[in-house]
Amino acid sequence: MRASVLVPIVMIAFAAVSSVTLLWDEIFRYVHRTPHILGIPAIAVVSLRSIVPKGETLGFISDGGDPGVVARRLYGATYSLAPLVIDHNTSRRFIIGDFRSKASIAIALSQYRLYVVEDLGNGLLLLAAQ
Repeated sequence: MRASVLVPIVMIAFAAVSSVTLLWDEIFRYVHRTPHILGIPAIAVVSLRSIVPKGETLGFISDGGDPGVVARRLYGATYSLAPLVIDHNTSRRFIIGDFRSKASIAIALSQYRLYVVEDLGNGLLLLAAQ
């Protein structure tokens, strides 16, 4: 076979295999995707606003180790609950708890003397001081 015919055939085969591989990777990522939900679900916001008085500033605690992730979670909660203000401390009457691990909930509750008022979903809890 001549080189002038062989080179285009190899290029077409390489392009086809490359396209199939890219398509397979995208399908795999789509099937195994994780939702990137920030903030508090709308149903929980309605019930939270009936519990927390207007003008109340909420505290925020998290079990996250990465400051960037914790800041994004705090921003999402603040955005969801506007005009309520969320402050990154635990000296408030009501506190939003961001917990990625169920084991760290009990530790935080005993450490800060809190109890769970409501599960807001998405790993967030409404906590209150005892």
